[in-house]
Amino acid sequence: MCGKAFSTMYSFKCHLMRHTNDKPHVCEVCHKAFYKKGALNAHLSSHTDEKPHQCEVCQKAFTKKFSLLVHLRIHTGEKPQCEECGKICSNKYLLRDHLFTHTGGKALACEICGKRFIEMWHLRSHLQSHSEKMSYECEVCHKTFAQKATLQIHFLTHTNEKSHVCEICHKTFARKSNLQTHFLTHTKEKPHVCEVCCKAFTQKGSLKAHFLIHTNEKPHVCEICHKLFAQKSNLEAHFLTHTKEKPYNCEVCHKAFPQISVLRSHIHTHTKEKPHVCEICHKGFARKQYLQSHYFTHTEEKPHVCGLCNKGFITKGHLNIHMNVKHS
Repeated sequence: MCGKAFSTMYSFKCHLMRHTNDKPHVCEVCHKAFYKKGALNAHLSSHTDEKPHQCEVCQKAFTKKFSLLVHLRIHTGEKPQCEECGKICSNKYLLRDHLFTHTGGKALACEICGKRFIEMWHLRSHLQSHSEKMSYECEVCHKTFAQKATLQIHFLTHTNEKSHVCEICHKTFARKSNLQTHFLTHTKEKPHVCEVCCKAFTQKGSLKAHFLIHTNEKPHVCEICHKLFAQKSNLEAHFLTHTKEKPYNCEVCHKAFPQISVLRSHIHTHTKEKPHVCEICHKGFARKQYLQSHYFTHTEEKPHVCGLCNKGFITKGHLNIHMNVKHS
């Protein structure tokens, strides 16, 4: 299917499941599914609080062996380094992403349509879309697909069918993977952990976006003013400052906003609702970002650091004020 080769039949069979999305190993506690039995066994410890992997240096314990290996870098100081420019990255994944800054982005290009990819297996899989006969056709919109499973997933967009139901709140989802992600909101499980600061996230995409805070990488560039952003969503929000577009209107006071998230936060000024509560002192906040900034008053962490004098600040706003007063 993608041309990737394997040394053992077991590895090959496990890999095939990624194409079929077959996850036969299911957790009996939260119903999360896994490709491999070993991954399920590692996950089960998140329910038992068992931490069998212990650091021999400081005795800190971890649920997964991988987390222990990452932790050991704190003691050894080991960090992968770019052979091109000497830049040191906190982990091999960030190093891989950084390497593409030397090649001008995604280096592997499809010779037929020009679409570019980071990994060879992804390119090989894409090439099938040109070589395979698209034999599965949607009866509604006549769009064609190379695989029957892909057609079945696509068909749900026409029927609005949501066959996967959450057993706790009965919310429905079109895809099983979306249900599994949603289920974590009930279990409070955050399986994706930052290797640098140990902050945990429900989704892998959120972790990747968070990593940019540590690397100071800002890959998303505004085409108008060339301002850089760490996250694509921040760039999209910024772009509206150029277009002056404010498509979201408050039904109470008719004030307009560029983003729906800002509108939702604004509505709390009418309802006086403060849904974001500090777990330490129980103080409530109307906006999530206010709560996040407030947390630093407990941890005494100052994540926003001046690049000129190294003075730290709790909020980015305080850093901006400092820059204008002291360095402008």
